[in-house]
Amino acid sequence: MNQLSLIDLAFVLFESGDTPMHVTGLVHLQPPTDSESAEFACNLYSQLLSYSEVKSPFNWRLNLSLTEWPNWQEVPNVDITQHVHLSMLPQPGSREQLLDLVGRIHSHQLDRFRPLWEMWVIGGLENNQVVICFKVHHAIADGMKVGKLFDFCTSQDPAESGTPFWQQDLGKSRKRQQEENKQLITQLFGSVCELKRQLSASLGLVSLGTGMLSKLFCGKRPDLKVPFTAPKTPFNQKHHKSRAVGLGRLPVSQFRQISRLTGASLNDVMLCVCDIALNRHLQDHRLCLEKPLVALMPIDLREEGAVKKGGNKFAVGLVELGHALDTPTRRLAAIQQSTQDVKHQAQEVSPGGYINYSILVNGLALLGGKLNINHVVPPATNLIISNVPGPAQRRYFFGAEVQECYPLSLLIPGQTINITMFGYDDHLHFGLVSCPSSLPHAEKIPDYLEEALASLDQDVMETAMSAVNGGLFDPLADDHSQNLAYEAEMLLAELKQFKVSPLPRQHRRVTRETEPAKE
Repeated sequence: MNQLSLIDLAFVLFESGDTPMHVTGLVHLQPPTDSESAEFACNLYSQLLSYSEVKSPFNWRLNLSLTEWPNWQEVPNVDITQHVHLSMLPQPGSREQLLDLVGRIHSHQLDRFRPLWEMWVIGGLENNQVVICFKVHHAIADGMKVGKLFDFCTSQDPAESGTPFWQQDLGKSRKRQQEENKQLITQLFGSVCELKRQLSASLGLVSLGTGMLSKLFCGKRPDLKVPFTAPKTPFNQKHHKSRAVGLGRLPVSQFRQISRLTGASLNDVMLCVCDIALNRHLQDHRLCLEKPLVALMPIDLREEGAVKKGGNKFAVGLVELGHALDTPTRRLAAIQQSTQDVKHQAQEVSPGGYINYSILVNGLALLGGKLNINHVVPPATNLIISNVPGPAQRRYFFGAEVQECYPLSLLIPGQTINITMFGYDDHLHFGLVSCPSSLPHAEKIPDYLEEALASLDQDVMETAMSAVNGGLFDPLADDHSQNLAYEAEMLLAELKQFKVSPLPRQHRRVTRETEPAKE
């Protein structure tokens, strides 16, 4: 018997018909040239049904009881036909029809009387594509685990068939479960070292709170974003059952170029692009915020240049984004400063202090959304933005080429939009989930994300070229100006062999000079 952790239990307790707590993956397949979409989809569906062996945790059913801690019960014989489904769009199925179907699939809560997962094989699409849509409850697998499942199921060799995700054993062994139980008992009873650690973490939490309050009373800006001071926006309303889905993909090379020129991390650049697009959406509805948006996002707490050894050093933090009227470069600078403040403050307190602070703030935010008091109390955060790493190499699944792979996450209580990105094949694939009844017209945001990356890229490039030509480079007003100037000069030297038209990024044409310009 495997007991639910506190975090997993939270995903179960906060779940309802309007707030399903599962994550969804959308994998676009290009069948071999000799296969039609409908035929390949039917054959793939039949093949998947033949994989009847189901490993843990995909053979676990939720067991909730008043007399014992919630746990998972193993189902001896899982009926695959109740979990794997086939759906055919009327040929040629358009992208709009696909998104409508996926939105309906994603909106339905998983059946708690069965193991909490499903897979849909969708055929009949234009361009001869087949799409795999799979759902897994967040109590079983988070975004990182789903990314690892994708790596397990696919192969780099098109001749290999691949393996369904339910045959990957993610369950805890009995030995590991016993070790965790012993550790729990040790933590609860009589461990002096653990008591000291918890005391240190608690003192760190108190230090964080008093530090923020003292700076507020003195009129100074705290390093950390003060909870429940985010602006009230259409992103913070009670959502309903329906879900709308938006998809897009952006080249990683553009993110890397911006990161190299500015010194910002790839996550900072990603946040900036999302911030520009979200503010564009608000301005479309005549809303210009006086305060920056606040995103809830995993933060890497390692110091810059630290070696990434075993184990994780991540915490979920409140990141204040840029002001609505900032230029793209200045917006990126503000976001970079915000993430650096979070890391700096988290590293100053005890190792567990910031983790406790993060758990407390997020728990209160969930509770506030569940009780629907966001119209009375300012929201702790406006939305969740996350980035899940994936394989850089092209993958195959049952002989079909994986062309695109999109993550679709959940809406927590009190929020109407979520943006998740997944890295695959040198592109960031982003999935946007929203509630169409509470946040209409969100289908335009994927286009705004593409335009936002182009505008940020152009603004950073023009700032860099102008600074290098003028002998001064300090677009972010930080201590890295000399290094940034060097990077900009190197990039400018590379670009001298090109002619770049002054059109917006999405319409630029770049041609190599093959002969001297005519007078």
